[in-house]
Amino acid sequence: MGRRQETAQIRRLLGIRRLVTLTGMGGVGKTRLALEVAAASREAFADGVWLVGLAPVSDPSAVATTAAGALRVPDLGALPYMDQLTGYLAGRRALLVLDNCEHLVDACAELAGTLLSAAPELRILATSRHTLGVTGEPGLRPRAACAGRGGGTAAGPGHRRPA
Repeated sequence: MGRRQETAQIRRLLGIRRLVTLTGMGGVGKTRLALEVAAASREAFADGVWLVGLAPVSDPSAVATTAAGALRVPDLGALPYMDQLTGYLAGRRALLVLDNCEHLVDACAELAGTLLSAAPELRILATSRHTLGVTGEPGLRPRAACAGRGGGTAAGPGHRRPA
């Protein structure tokens, strides 16, 4: 399967699933593929497509703050960043790309769950070494991640964290 077909497959999946995670070891092309999907999806998400880069974030409590900054959410001061994000995204048809979630899996899972509950038209595309563990979340491995195992894109439920 070529990169164009992978991009189309992920876009189709985002049409039926609200959270999709691209999984695999570092360097297999998860970020590049997510950026290609985001660029190809701009028309489908009229209210915005945003990238939240999490590689430099070491504190799980900073995930919502980082997301709010990436979305340029006006700082309302008294409200927690999570509340500001949910209010900002509530009525929007948007795509949020959470890149490099592997070291912040719990915080990213919480962010995704909260935002998806508050914003029915929101879709989230995450990249991580493992899925976030959110119920119903498909994990896809980019083609390079499957090299040496027959190629192709592997789609499946991925790994789940224990409850």
